[in-house]
Amino acid sequence: MLLPAEIQLICIIKPYGRIELIPRIKVKQMKLGFISDIHIDRGKTQQETDFLHTLSAYINDQALDEVFIGGDISNHYDKTIAFVEKLQAHSGAKIYFIPGNHDYWEAKSTKKHTLTIHDTFKSHPQSILNKALMVGRDTAVVGHTGWYNHAYHDPAFTEEKLETGRHKLVTWQDKVRLDWQATDKEVSKQFAQETKETLDQVMTAPQPKNIILLTHVVTIPEFTIPMPHRVFDFFNAYIATDDYLPFYQDYPIKQSIMGHVHIRHQIKQGNQHFISNSLAYEREWRHNDLYKEIDHAMFIMEV
Repeated sequence: MLLPAEIQLICIIKPYGRIELIPRIKVKQMKLGFISDIHIDRGKTQQETDFLHTLSAYINDQALDEVFIGGDISNHYDKTIAFVEKLQAHSGAKIYFIPGNHDYWEAKSTKKHTLTIHDTFKSHPQSILNKALMVGRDTAVVGHTGWYNHAYHDPAFTEEKLETGRHKLVTWQDKVRLDWQATDKEVSKQFAQETKETLDQVMTAPQPKNIILLTHVVTIPEFTIPMPHRVFDFFNAYIATDDYLPFYQDYPIKQSIMGHVHIRHQIKQGNQHFISNSLAYEREWRHNDLYKEIDHAMFIMEV
């Protein structure tokens, strides 16, 4: 998107006292919106078209230039891709996304094509999966789904038990709806390594001084569900990873935005701002008003 610019004059003192005025372009600030876990196909009363039109209206009302959706758009990759394309066409803003675990899902009974779906997401022009996108003069958004690695749970559960995803009568649906052909810990390490490589690439560029890290899974323990908890003593294992923790020391990450866990919360640690901003399921909303819920979940910033 080409942004309006102001022309400023800079005074340059040349040799022998000669003064020359040269123009400098000042880029207009960009207004960015971040939201996650919109679950367009899980509404009780809201249909996919409601999400499309209400999000478009909100984006226009807020005059957002670019919007980033942090995954769990739908329960099927075709539907997810169709939605982000329609949202960009309807809203007039640039719409970017990373997939969440739900976006990789397929029917339980079918052969899984998770790796192929992953490649489809990576190649989509609106995806920032394993990519960095410059926003403004000196800020880059680095995106990746990330993956959970059983870092946080009641220690009574063994790794073998956690890898099954089954506790009592409940099965973590990723275990039956997708297949990475690797363990959760292996996937988490691979995705963290990919993110590190992207961060390293950003640091070699001359402009970026600030990084916005966008992931689907939770990357800090503060956003997991407090324990003891009769459900999440076990299922916290599938909420977060600790493989990203070193990045907050090693890179100038100013904002870290994540979804997956259906809470809305923000904390600041030093000069770093951590945001969890899921829209979540309709049954979890505070209001029976999609527009109000979007307004409450959306994190807006200018760069």
